[in-house]
Amino acid sequence: MRLFSTVRRKLTALVAFSAVAAIVMLPILWWLAHRELLEQVHARLPAAILGVEKDLDDEIVDLDVTAAAVADEHDAQAALAARDEKALEPIVQPFRTAYPDLDLLFFGPDGKLVIQFGCDHPRAEMPKRLQKSTHLVLAHGCELGETAPVAVATIRPVGDAGFLMVCFPLDAHYFASVHAKVNAALALEVTNPRSHGGARYTELTTGAFPPGALAIATAKPQLYTDDAAWAVATFVPAAIAQSEQKVALRLTAALDVSGAAIFYESPLLR
Repeated sequence: MRLFSTVRRKLTALVAFSAVAAIVMLPILWWLAHRELLEQVHARLPAAILGVEKDLDDEIVDLDVTAAAVADEHDAQAALAARDEKALEPIVQPFRTAYPDLDLLFFGPDGKLVIQFGCDHPRAEMPKRLQKSTHLVLAHGCELGETAPVAVATIRPVGDAGFLMVCFPLDAHYFASVHAKVNAALALEVTNPRSHGGARYTELTTGAFPPGALAIATAKPQLYTDDAAWAVATFVPAAIAQSEQKVALRLTAALDVSGAAIFYESPLLR
C-alpha cells in the first residue's frame, strides 16, 4: 500500500493510531476511576459511621451500668439519706476509676443537689420531667456554664432517699478517641433553642475535618473536595435519636478518599 510506503509514513500512522486509542480509552478510564471512588465512598464511610455508633452504644452501656449499680446499692441509699459524702465515696469510686469520664450527681427527693462527683460546676437542680432510667440529651450535661459540653444523661431513683444522675459528656476528648478508632474526621452540630437564635451550630470538629463540607453534607454519602477529596455524610446515632433531647444533635463523618480521587480528578479526564 502506497499509504504506508515509507518509514516516515508508517511512524506517523503509528503515532496517530496510538493517539486515537488513548482518546478512546480516556472515557473508559474516567468511568473506572469514578466507579472505584464511589465504591470507596459507599463502602468505607458507612463502616466508619457504624464504628461511631457502636462506640457510643458501649459508652451508654457503661453509663447505665454505673447508674443502676450505684442507685440500687443499699448503702448508697442510706448514705444519700444521711447526706454523707464520705459514705458514698467508696461506693462511687470503683466506677469513677473504671469510667473516669462519667459525672455523678446525687439529688434529694426535692430534686436539689446534695452531693456530686466529677463536676467543676455541677447543676443545682435535677432536670424536670425525667426521674426514671431514660436517656436524656442535655446542652451541658451535669455541669452549668455555656462552655460545658453536651452530654447524655440518665436518672435513677436511689430508694426513697433521692435520685442519681449520671452524665457522659460528648466532649473533644471523647470525639478525638473515636476519630482515632474509626479513622474518620467528625463534626458535632447542636441545635439548642436557647442559644444561637435556635440555629444549628458546630460544637466541635476533629482532625482535619473540612468545615465547608457541612454545607453540602446529607444522610446520603457525598463527595466534597477542597485541598483533599472527602466522602461525607450526616447521621444521628440511634442512642441519641432514642433519647429525650433537650437539644438536637447531628454528626457528620468525613473520610479522606484523596488516594482514590487523584486519577478521577485529573484534568486529562475532565
